[in-house]
Amino acid sequence: MFPMLSTIIFLPLLGGIVVLLLPRERVNVIRWTALGVAWLDLLLALGVMLAYAQPHPTAITVGTVPLVVGEASPTVASVTFLLQEHLSWLPALGINYSLGVDGVSVLLMTLTTLLTVVCIAASFRVEQKLRTYLAFMLLLESGLLGVFLATNLFLFYVFWELMLIPAYFLVGGWGPARLCGY
Repeated sequence: MFPMLSTIIFLPLLGGIVVLLLPRERVNVIRWTALGVAWLDLLLALGVMLAYAQPHPTAITVGTVPLVVGEASPTVASVTFLLQEHLSWLPALGINYSLGVDGVSVLLMTLTTLLTVVCIAASFRVEQKLRTYLAFMLLLESGLLGVFLATNLFLFYVFWELMLIPAYFLVGGWGPARLCGY
């Protein structure tokens, strides 16, 4: 099975590396490459969202939680993950690379990819350190998507920390202090 969720997560990372390798003088190529990668990621996310909307008998259901302890107790609706990806990462520590899509994460993933397209398109007027700016935007998208698609705490933490690095540099380099002259 094609690793669709990993592709959605790591495509912006690859796009950011490509943007960094482009010549500094090719401003339009840099901008359109970043925007093209963001659009491609949005299309993949929309494909996953459409796939999630279809009924799937092979979806993995993760437990049901009883509301009241007892024999005939009602249960809370279970969580269904679609497009599961699972790889043993550090087996000695019980740490796995596992991704999945549920009802909330599919919406957050699609919203993140849509907002990345909008943000990159709206930032076409940025001139200061353009390659770095767009590479950080794509890396931020990659980290956010990993946060939303991770199904275990360790991987969530790794992607959360990955997301904080470009966020720090984006705010520090192109944030309000730079724009307002502070």
